[in-house]
Amino acid sequence: MTSTVIAILIAIPQPMRALGGEMLMAFLLSSTVLKALDSEAKQMQKTLPSLTLMIGLVAFAATLGTSGLLLLLGFLWGMYLYVPSALLALLLGALAGWTFLTKAGVNRSQTAADTSGT
Repeated sequence: MTSTVIAILIAIPQPMRALGGEMLMAFLLSSTVLKALDSEAKQMQKTLPSLTLMIGLVAFAATLGTSGLLLLLGFLWGMYLYVPSALLALLLGALAGWTFLTKAGVNRSQTAADTSGT
């Protein structure tokens, strides 16, 4: 969702410093929402989250925040740093969707029984 909002902001003609400030605000808002969702999920979840997903989310937030900060400071090449962040967001969205579709509501003992044919 964050990458979609930023894509809309990029399409709006505006100074790069303004875009950097907006990207920084999107980073802060996204991080706050992810933190709130994480605390809710920890109360409901019995297993640890995927390490790949956690590293990806941290990398996404770091590159997005750095890109926004660089643009805010006037370094136009900060826009190029947003590209890996956007690609990472797409990849994480696909990974989260695949995980949800294949593993949601299935416990490990049920999966083991299904694969053994019993």
